[in-house]
Amino acid sequence: MTTRQLVRNRGDDVAVLNVHTGEVLDLRDATPEDLAQAREGLVRLTEEVRDAAVLLDAEIVARVDAAVRAGQVDRYTVRVGDYQIRVPSPEAGGKVDAEALRSELLQKVADESLDLTSEAIENAFKAKTIYALSRSIYSTLAKQEPELEGLLKRHTGPPERRRATVTVLSGSTPMTVAAGDVIEGQESFSW
Repeated sequence: MTTRQLVRNRGDDVAVLNVHTGEVLDLRDATPEDLAQAREGLVRLTEEVRDAAVLLDAEIVARVDAAVRAGQVDRYTVRVGDYQIRVPSPEAGGKVDAEALRSELLQKVADESLDLTSEAIENAFKAKTIYALSRSIYSTLAKQEPELEGLLKRHTGPPERRRATVTVLSGSTPMTVAAGDVIEGQESFSW
């Protein structure tokens, strides 16, 4: 077992890495205190991993945003070496107060100040315990009815924390890709 492995499970040979000590802990022979120490260490490690992911997401998002603003890339999906990174656009906004928006749109239809039917409004919202408006319908409404932009923005909250999605593209075979190289029709990018 290496420090990159947390678990070894080969039939009766079951062990975990004690992240406190760095030692392999054979579960059959471990004392209750050893088990508790190893478990507490994993809880703390999980919290630290979550914190590290938040920091990494923030840095990746900031770099992709800067690259888009600088014109180095024109979209929020980029390739970096063996990875594809997807970051939501900052224009995507946060959660829409779909119930309030739906009610106000239906009122506009009733007042005949909106050239849509109430059926179209009802069909645009996904029926759940709470109302939800898909991002594509939101964009369609904003494009087709420009006077609704203020109404849509009024019912849209601040953006949630944006997370980067990183995909390993080449499996375990390392690849060296310089900025500007094209892989499967997409440009590679480096910071």
